[in-house]
Amino acid sequence: MPRNVTKLLPFVDEVRVSRPDDAPWTSALRQDGLDRYRESGLPTPRTEAWKYTNLRRLAGMDFAPSEAAPEGVAIPEDHLVKIDAFRAVIINGRFQVNLSDLSGLPRGLRVEGLANMLRKSPAVLEPLLGQIAVRDNRPLTALNAAHLDDGLCVFVEKGVVLDKPIHIVSIGAPCGDEAASFHPRLLVSLGAGSVATIVESHVGKGAYLSNGVAEFVVGADAVLNHYKIQEESDEAYHLADTTLRLEDRSTYDGFTFQSGSVLAR
Repeated sequence: MPRNVTKLLPFVDEVRVSRPDDAPWTSALRQDGLDRYRESGLPTPRTEAWKYTNLRRLAGMDFAPSEAAPEGVAIPEDHLVKIDAFRAVIINGRFQVNLSDLSGLPRGLRVEGLANMLRKSPAVLEPLLGQIAVRDNRPLTALNAAHLDDGLCVFVEKGVVLDKPIHIVSIGAPCGDEAASFHPRLLVSLGAGSVATIVESHVGKGAYLSNGVAEFVVGADAVLNHYKIQEESDEAYHLADTTLRLEDRSTYDGFTFQSGSVLAR
């Protein structure tokens, strides 16, 4: 970064690198993300990849970290695709088991909140989480890592062919009268020869920032169909980084539809 250029470093003060019951690698991942983000700050138009996207307005806004999902947030059924699917609901980046419908999951399919897995099964996550979405020269991915807390994990075992999609409903909402910021992480891992369909619906009301990172691992001969529908508030900011690891003869078929928001990238 040239001299005399001030770094834009919002969202740093609320970072908590170490949490109770953390595995050492989890704290290290957050610290690495924080260090890399501090080194560069928010990307500016001086960065080639962000030449046509100016985040200065975002840096000047006041966002409240979403420590918990706001109460009384309803699922906007009218804005969701009508499909027969397993449903996982996330509000302001936090998995909501009470609003989700994961009944009847077949053998070989695991769908679980990231926060719960970080507490109970960190060894399952360690080889994957943060290993696909690199943080070098990607400050928003680094910022997401610094805030690593919750989101969703999907594991499909070897040879499992799902006959129903997994519908991830991500809802954004302000924190009272304040705009909210949240940094969810999605991890999807398909074993060799498995087949799955993931549908993401991003909806919301009011002002908020969603800075999400998705990591997909598609095993040998596996097939992942991925649909992302982003239909958010006209006051919302939606920033996302999706990274893939494709093994031999695997297939990833992705489709994205974007509507609404102040800025979506």
